[in-house]
Amino acid sequence: MFKKLKVGLGISMVAVSIIMPVYNSSNFLNKSIESIQKQTLKDIEIICVDDGSTDDSIDVLNDLNKKYGNIKIICQENSGPGMARNMGIKNAQGEYIAFLDSDDIFLDADALETMYNLGKVKDFNLVCANLKWINQDYTIDTHYDFLNSRFKYFYKKEIFKSEEYGIPFAFYRNLFKRSFLEENNIIFPDLRFGEDPVFMVNVLVNLNEFFATSLDLYGYNHSMGGGVNEKINNYEKKFAYLKHFKDIFDILKMHNFNSIFSIYKIEFIDYLVYSNNIHDKEIKKIIKNLFENYKDYFDEEEYGFFIMDYLIKY
Repeated sequence: MFKKLKVGLGISMVAVSIIMPVYNSSNFLNKSIESIQKQTLKDIEIICVDDGSTDDSIDVLNDLNKKYGNIKIICQENSGPGMARNMGIKNAQGEYIAFLDSDDIFLDADALETMYNLGKVKDFNLVCANLKWINQDYTIDTHYDFLNSRFKYFYKKEIFKSEEYGIPFAFYRNLFKRSFLEENNIIFPDLRFGEDPVFMVNVLVNLNEFFATSLDLYGYNHSMGGGVNEKINNYEKKFAYLKHFKDIFDILKMHNFNSIFSIYKIEFIDYLVYSNNIHDKEIKKIIKNLFENYKDYFDEEEYGFFIMDYLIKY
């Protein structure tokens, strides 16, 4: 159905490059790769970037490539998922780029094909769909209220302004035009945690509008992780997560994305207060280093100002 486009010096461009960071994921790779192969869009390449795995992930990937023949395997020293995705972007030949984590799956079989065609209609740089939570056995988590969740739910095909995208940012439910990412130098920052929201914010501030569809693209395996404090459990991860807030504040402030800025400040304070991190000595130390100029972000009448004032001064 889709013909490969010839670009440059005889290089073949595929419709979509699917980028997957892999780290000790041998138990999940068959399911995730299988979900890609079930997509009706066949003009794809799968770029798996092994981020220094110590299990047999490489062997599993090689076996899967022998079976399907469309997997490009790249190995690098352990650098984190953001750096692995950047390596994938660097080596991608797709007109559009999609991302899939190695323990997640794609859902609706026609999602990528429909989203690609929608993107082509008006040359959209970003096409969005919905996500659903899945259990460890890859069934849909029916207890999760998708329609009223914190994630923005798309009910129909519609064009939105970039400030209407919604928080949490959930970058993985999207198709990104590769030339748009390259022209705006949009990559993942070198953070061990929180790198994906920074990436997504840089996408949004460089857009005027995006196209959305009601399809379910992404199955997020929420059961594989714990709460935010279980994941952010050492100094390096705490620093990265707090740094991502500051980076996002700076980007949103610079581009006058005031509505998202206001919401993300609440996300930040919720992490400090309601995740019971306000008395964490490491977090207090990081806050003092990163947010010495907290008055640039919080007005005196905001609750966040009071929290930041306490953390900085005491």
